[in-house]
Amino acid sequence: MTASATDTHTNQTFTAKGLATRERIVDAASMLMLEHGPQAAKLENIQAIAGVVDDW
Repeated sequence: MTASATDTHTNQTFTAKGLATRERIVDAASMLMLEHGPQAAKLENIQAIAGVVDDW
């Protein structure tokens, strides 16, 4: 059985893997903004730090 959770704001359901990815992305964006200001929080920088790829 796969763990999941529902976001109370969007009513979307996420898997445990999705939640972990989301947490890494938010943490990366927060760290960039705190250390280097909002201008450093570009998508490419966030993806690199969070370890996610853009597969669109």
